[in-house]
Amino acid sequence: MARAQTVKRRQRVAAQAQAQAQAQAQAQAQAQALQDEIGGMHDEADIMSFRSAATQRFLLNQELMENITDKWVHTDSIIAPKPFANVQTTKTNIEELKEELYFGNLVLMRQKVESLDKSIEIMKEEADVSKLFDDNRFLQDAIDKLASGTDFDSDNQIDSIEKSFCERFNKRFTSNSKIVKSIPAINPDTRAAPDTYWEDLEKAKIEAEKRAKEEAEAARVAAEEQARLEQERKEQEEKEKQEQEEREKRELEQRELQQKEEQQQLQRQEELSQAQPEEPVDSHHLLPETEFGIATDGLGEHDPISDFKQDNFPDQGLDMMDDAFQYSNLDDQDFLSQIDHSMEP
Repeated sequence: MARAQTVKRRQRVAAQAQAQAQAQAQAQAQAQALQDEIGGMHDEADIMSFRSAATQRFLLNQELMENITDKWVHTDSIIAPKPFANVQTTKTNIEELKEELYFGNLVLMRQKVESLDKSIEIMKEEADVSKLFDDNRFLQDAIDKLASGTDFDSDNQIDSIEKSFCERFNKRFTSNSKIVKSIPAINPDTRAAPDTYWEDLEKAKIEAEKRAKEEAEAARVAAEEQARLEQERKEQEEKEKQEQEEREKRELEQRELQQKEEQQQLQRQEELSQAQPEEPVDSHHLLPETEFGIATDGLGEHDPISDFKQDNFPDQGLDMMDDAFQYSNLDDQDFLSQIDHSMEP
């Protein structure tokens, strides 16, 4: 029994080791494939750039050769390049010009040659040639003073040296605190990539993926915000629509109720008019003359409006009956019976 368990355990350990080895081999193969793919891509890009540049140069060379050999261009149309720059100046004395301004002017160039010949003759006759170069002696003395650090005790002497330098050479000192950064030298050897090539490439890839994720996240947040605003707008529109429908529904119910009440009122009036017998009313015998006097309008004529009394109006009993029995709450049969009862003497 113990031997069988040991065999199973050994088999399980061997299977795990084999699976780990396969996983490592697969990971290495994927990494190598990725490196080969990236390297091949860069190699292809370099080859394409080289071919494009070579093609452009070849076409330019062929065009230049064609201009020289095949095209019919007269010699008078060919403009020869100038050996010297064309300097526009009106001065004729070399002592009044700077050295960079006499090139291209033959008169000034001859004067410069003559002045140089004179300087050479003077130097040949002089025993100590260094005395002729006062500017160099002045600069050397100033540099020695500044380098020794023993001939000046304060900044005033430095300022005096600077002032004398400005007076002699007509130039001023300026402090420039700008930092000039240099780029590392380009390695002309293209047979192998730099040692940090794959690390830099991996960093660039990680940064690109991170930037893409950030942009995608920002786009997702913006889309969610837009969707939320759109949903709120739709909910607000739906709410306003429901409120409008409820308002219209209430107004419709009120109108229907009002129309129903008007119809009921008209129906009651029709029923009252049908239940009341129509009798001719004599305007002369509407009211007895003994209950109210005859009124006149001041001209001796009878005024029936001023003689009218509400108590003697024949419909007064009906109004009292309506108030007493509340016909609006009775059915038709009770209504008619109550009318008959009220009509009895």
